[in-house]
Amino acid sequence: MPTPYAGVVTDPDTGEKYAPKTGPMVLVTCPTGGGKTESVLAPACISHPGPVVGAGSKDDLLRLVMERRFGPVYLIDLRQMPTPDYGSDVVQCRIDPTVLVETHDDALNVATWLHRASTLSLGGRITSHSDPYWAYQIIPALAAILYTASPRGNGRGIEWALNAVENPFRKVDPPPVTVPVISKTQQLQLDLAKARCAEVEADATARESQKIAARLAMEEAQQAHDALVAAIADATAAAAQQAQAAAARKNQPPKDEDASWWDCRQYLPSWSLLPRKIERTATLNERQRDSVALGMSAALFPWVYESVRRPTLPIFRPEWLDDPTATLFVLAEPEGGGVGASLPLIQSIVSMWRRKTATDTVMHNVLIAVDELTNTMPLPTLDILVSETRGLGVNMIVAVQAAQQIANRYDPIFMETLLRIFPVVLVMHGSAEMDMLEQASLWSGITVRASETIDQTTGNRVLSTEEGPLMLPQELQPTEKYTGRLVYRGTEGCMVELPSFTEFLRLFDERSIRGMVRI
Repeated sequence: MPTPYAGVVTDPDTGEKYAPKTGPMVLVTCPTGGGKTESVLAPACISHPGPVVGAGSKDDLLRLVMERRFGPVYLIDLRQMPTPDYGSDVVQCRIDPTVLVETHDDALNVATWLHRASTLSLGGRITSHSDPYWAYQIIPALAAILYTASPRGNGRGIEWALNAVENPFRKVDPPPVTVPVISKTQQLQLDLAKARCAEVEADATARESQKIAARLAMEEAQQAHDALVAAIADATAAAAQQAQAAAARKNQPPKDEDASWWDCRQYLPSWSLLPRKIERTATLNERQRDSVALGMSAALFPWVYESVRRPTLPIFRPEWLDDPTATLFVLAEPEGGGVGASLPLIQSIVSMWRRKTATDTVMHNVLIAVDELTNTMPLPTLDILVSETRGLGVNMIVAVQAAQQIANRYDPIFMETLLRIFPVVLVMHGSAEMDMLEQASLWSGITVRASETIDQTTGNRVLSTEEGPLMLPQELQPTEKYTGRLVYRGTEGCMVELPSFTEFLRLFDERSIRGMVRI
């Protein structure tokens, strides 16, 4: 399998220069201004023989790689600024997590990734998770909404999902209008009142009070009849208006603003438990229900930023990376929603390569190159990816200014774990990584060092020996710019030259150095 480019070595016996094999995952440490982008990351992307995913907070990596890497180029710009014109060859795209859902379990996976990354848009630490109880309520409910908004559901995407998470209420249609009718009894009562009034008026012996009472009874019956006729007319008009509105709603597509938790059942498989879970959550008391709603809203918070939503752009689809010449660049600032939005996409790409591996359809390894890892793409599952994606056809090369950044963004235990599982570490000139060099010193072997001292009293020379590592950390440290120590697990590694980008392009084009083109 190919390994990322990480410098050039000079053979001490023959003097031949070659680009050595590294490892499936490479960690690069270099202080700012040390040249890690132009001398390591960009050359690694250009020389990789498969699709590439590059990530950074600035566009310098994009501009460098585009000078030599051919094929379709996709750009997801999550920065809070207008996107510069990079040329017609660069296709600008956006991220929609609902498009990453192809199966029922995909919805649960994407919901889990979004929930785990929900604190990143606000600069939170990776390991600060919420109470598991709430995670068990939030993730199934969010999965139901994501599945419903996906192409497998109503296909209305993130806009529908953003509205749905805010509305746990069931849509209740108004009851149909009841049109009253004039019963036979009511009509007979009016006729009776009229007949009695006529009889009394015709009776010459009837007293005046009897005539007035008869007229009053007839008037009351007539008024009741007229009121009923008016009510029938009003109800008939209201029923017609209600029917007209229902027909209009049926012929018009539903609005995203009307999205509700209760819309999910009709789109999910009949055997799925997700509708039952989200509907059960919707019926909890207000505080519990609102806590789940807030958790789902936090998971989708990156798409509140217009710089992330960009509804006029096409949605990037991971299958576009099936082309071995394809390149995807993700530009995300440390602040804002870009960091939280990009993580589910990377996880989805890794999952796609996992499926390819399971079906033996991996044709090319994909390279994930991340500049300023902790600022741009602090993957919550980075330790898992580093430890197992070698067998999935995924290469990674990630750069930090100092390992302590990992401890700050994750935690110290995570940093220690990560430094111990990366198969190869490139320590560039100026890196404050003495711990790594001390490990390399221990792996260099054992030697006996002699030291001579002079006794201050007698003036005698005293010769002593001490057993220790063959090479001291100070001897392993790079001493010149554009050089680095390539530390392999279990060895002291080797010193590598890191040609400037211009020099790399010349060597790459001439094919004068063995291993410059990775295979």
